[in-house]
Amino acid sequence: MSRFLSFGLVTLVVAGLGCGGDDDPTGPGNPVIDTGTLSVSTVTTGDNIDPNGYMLLLDGSESGVIGTTVTAIRSDLPVGPYLVQLTDIAANCTVSGDNPRTEEVTKDGNTHTVFDVSCEATGP
Repeated sequence: MSRFLSFGLVTLVVAGLGCGGDDDPTGPGNPVIDTGTLSVSTVTTGDNIDPNGYMLLLDGSESGVIGTTVTAIRSDLPVGPYLVQLTDIAANCTVSGDNPRTEEVTKDGNTHTVFDVSCEATGP
């Protein structure tokens, strides 16, 4: 009986040693990544506003549809610069300011940018 207990104890110790290194989030294989939040707002004014909203791109990749007057929040983004752009804008609407624009996400911060869009009446 004591042989069985000894074997069980060794197995537990070896299993515990084998798993501990991978669970350490700050170990050499798992560097800590600083993150922050990016908030993107749209404010649309005028006539014949596009009811489908716009496509939001981060660094050239689609991040999803954003409404015409709304704020989208992306948290846990790695710190650094991001190219933020609205696309899929109706022909009668224009964005004021830079589009795309670069926004810097900072550690534990909330970077906020606003896209002002104005739309003109179409048709008679």
